[in-house]
Amino acid sequence: METPRRYRITVTPLEPDGLPCYDRCSLEFDHSQPGDLMRRVEAASSGRVLAGDEATALVLGLSLLEALALHGSATTQALLAPLSAALQQQAERTWNRTLP
Repeated sequence: METPRRYRITVTPLEPDGLPCYDRCSLEFDHSQPGDLMRRVEAASSGRVLAGDEATALVLGLSLLEALALHGSATTQALLAPLSAALQQQAERTWNRTLP
């Protein structure tokens, strides 16, 4: 089993002019999970099936949900239980690059 890697994830809204917002408007959180998110993003975008931003969003979103479903609190795991089979199936397809 891989040693979990730690990540600092930041979400910053953009203003209409494309610049980042100002003054306390970013969300930041730590996330720990096995696997290398950077390599997963590269793999998802390398086949040109998904654009860079789409690949990043898919990998991050799926990775976050997958980690929460497996290692989150009991309440979080219960909330994600109905999605568990679909998350696992999509993760396998994505990590194995068998996207349509």
